[in-house]
Amino acid sequence: MGVRIPEECNIDGERIRLRDLVDRFVFDDEIDDEERAEVQDLVAKLEDRAEILEEELEVEDMTLEEAEKLLARTSGLIRAVDELKHLEDEEEWVDKHSKVMAQVDDAKRWHEFTRRVYHRDEYY
Repeated sequence: MGVRIPEECNIDGERIRLRDLVDRFVFDDEIDDEERAEVQDLVAKLEDRAEILEEELEVEDMTLEEAEKLLARTSGLIRAVDELKHLEDEEEWVDKHSKVMAQVDDAKRWHEFTRRVYHRDEYY
């Protein structure tokens, strides 16, 4: 997307190191349930913050330079949301993939069983 995630962000009066936090979640091999809940909470807060900034862009009087800075911040928050939502999609994909592979394994076992039980000339 070409937009950098902000280094820091003020969410609900708390200053968080957003880029480090997103990197931790994105590059962590395993995310437990507690971290997943933290990601979902963070996504909701970032979406709310981005919506507020978008509204400011629409209604506030500002210079072009101020508007560009605000747009960059908003785009950075949206980029962070996109990265974090990708984690949910990836987890869903892994789950679906595992189920499909289990079905493939079942089909292979069933095929092997029928091949051993029936001789080719008996089966056809």
